[in-house]
Amino acid sequence: MMAEHFFDSEFSTKFLGCNNMQQISELSPKQQKAILSLLESDDIAAASSAAGINRSTLFRWFQDAAFSEAYRSARFEVWSQSIAILQRASKTAARALEDIASDLSAPVTGRVSAARAILEHARASIETENLAAEIKELLAEHRVRKARGKSL
Repeated sequence: MMAEHFFDSEFSTKFLGCNNMQQISELSPKQQKAILSLLESDDIAAASSAAGINRSTLFRWFQDAAFSEAYRSARFEVWSQSIAILQRASKTAARALEDIASDLSAPVTGRVSAARAILEHARASIETENLAAEIKELLAEHRVRKARGKSL
C-alpha cells in the first residue's frame, strides 16, 4: 500500500539527494509516482501503466512546466548517481586493465586491448585536464577584463 503522500515514502528514498526535492515535493502524489515510473520503465506506456494513469494524462503533464522540470531534475539525479557508481568502480576497472596488460600468460589480443584502453584513457584524461586549465585561464582573463570594463 502506498503512503498517503508518495514523496514521503518510495520517492524520497530514491531521490533523497536530489537538488530540487522542494520542487518535486510540490507535485501531486500521482505525478511523483509517474516520475518514478518514468525513471524505472522502458517506455511511456509501461510508465503510465505502472503509475496508474492514462498515457494522455502523462503527455498532458509533460506540457506542465513544473512537472517537466521535476522530471528533468529527477533524471539528472539518477544520472549523477550512476556517474558516482562508475567513478567508484573505475579504480577496480583500471587495476583489471593493468593486470591484463601485464599478464604474460594472457592472450596477446587481450593484453593489446587492455594496453590500448589504458593509453586511450590516459590521453583523454590529460586532454581533459589541459582543457580545464585553459578554461580556468580564460575565465580568469574574462573576469579581469570585465572588471576593467572590457569584454573578450
